Amino acid sequence: MGIMSGGSRAGQIEVEIHLEGAAALMRELDEIAAIDGRKSVNRAMASLAKEAAREIVLPDARAAVPTDSGFLESQIKVKAIKRSRSKVGSTIGYKDPLFTGDTFYGGFHEFKWRDRGGNVHEGDKYLRRALYTNTNRVRKKYSAGLRKWVKLRNSVAVTG
Repeated sequence: MGIMSGGSRAGQIEVEIHLEGAAALMRELDEIAAIDGRKSVNRAMASLAKEAAREIVLPDARAAVPTDSGFLESQIKVKAIKRSRSKVGSTIGYKDPLFTGDTFYGGFHEFKWRDRGGNVHEGDKYLRRALYTNTNRVRKKYSAGLRKWVKLRNSVAVTG
């Protein structure tokens, strides 16, 4: 599972989650995939990653964003990462990619910028900070949600 941060490839950070009892959980996920197909498992994992990012990381990122008019804060979104065979997750960033569109200046606040005098201003790193400080909470929420989903799926398969 990877929860990504940032709006551009340069600003994305991958978080790997290692679960205790992972071998048993993988067996159960493989059994569910054999019955319902791999897509059902991938959909559940992507949904759990998005839910964790939306409930834990997004509020912290919105609280830390520099505010003038409140526009940047309103544009922070959680989106699914591009589908892949090896990654499932979500990204937190702006509606538009960093350094483009209406949120162009948000990238400068996240990273750094030079003013006309040549002085370098360090970025606030609010998107990355929201992810880094909440990594353990995201891991716990994701793993608990995945275990709950597996138990629910197994109970439906047994009773259904």
